[in-house]
Amino acid sequence: MKQITPYLNLLNWVLILLCFTQSCKQFKTYDKESLLIEENDSTITKTDFSQAQTKQLDTSQTFDQHLFCFAQKSEAVNYPNEYNYEFIRLEKDIEGKVTGQFYVSYFGKDEAKGHLKGVWNKDKQAFDVTAEYLAEGETYKEQRTYPIKEDHILLGYQTVDGQEASLPRINCDMYNDLFKEYQQGFINHFLNTTDRSRLKKVMTSQNLGYSKEDLDQLKFLEAMVDLNHDPSDYEYLLYVMDPMLCGTGGCNLFILNKSGEVLSEISVTKPPIYVPVTSFENDQKQKGEWKELYVYSKGYRRLVPKNGQYPTNASMAPEILEAQILNFPNAYRLVMNYLD
Repeated sequence: MKQITPYLNLLNWVLILLCFTQSCKQFKTYDKESLLIEENDSTITKTDFSQAQTKQLDTSQTFDQHLFCFAQKSEAVNYPNEYNYEFIRLEKDIEGKVTGQFYVSYFGKDEAKGHLKGVWNKDKQAFDVTAEYLAEGETYKEQRTYPIKEDHILLGYQTVDGQEASLPRINCDMYNDLFKEYQQGFINHFLNTTDRSRLKKVMTSQNLGYSKEDLDQLKFLEAMVDLNHDPSDYEYLLYVMDPMLCGTGGCNLFILNKSGEVLSEISVTKPPIYVPVTSFENDQKQKGEWKELYVYSKGYRRLVPKNGQYPTNASMAPEILEAQILNFPNAYRLVMNYLD
């Protein structure tokens, strides 16, 4: 028995060595195929986990290959709590044709805004477009090239510190939110919601039975606009939001002269409301002629005045495509919209 024991001990050591070697091989095999990560009773490889993370990251950064939105908001110099905004939005069809619009608004200065139309140059990785725009009351037309570099659009000029001016590409939902903020900002500067003098005069003349307390509580929006090509003689748009003057399709819009007298009353309307953009020269030539109005009423509607009177029901007026208005900011000016 003593003679056999050494052999048994030797055999045990051989078996242990074999098991250890096999375990190392198995461990190395897992290393090559990626170690296993156990999570909630399910098993995935590191490789799969890494690929899943990469896929999620790529998805969050993916942009629409036909819609390009670029925007930037920056603090206005010397104006606390005020901001500058820049926007470019371009849409490319399958043939490479491009349409879009741009806005440049620096606080305290006249904005520039216009329409862009052209093509996508694949070789140059750039948009070659014609820009038709309005700036400082004048209209301009020029050729522009917007190269794309690392998800930025280059603007073709240098900043004051010698850097190449550009705008970052952002998600178009973020673009829409920022653009809404920009619009709300300038609407807040010229839309009246507190001076009720003209509102009270109109409501009293309508004999609708409002008490003094009612008139102090009525919700309304009022904007001063030039509708007859005479900048020295402004008119008012008065939009009253009350069940007595509203239905499912919208509320009544009153056109007033500067004395607060009603020139037209239009039912079934909603903001946003636009007027055509005109130059000083055109105003001089067309002085006294009434401009068209563009309101929302089950779609955008074109209200054509006749003898100074606008249609009484906006929903019956000719419809105009929303893109026609939004793509040509140099031709249509937003004058009224809801306030958040």
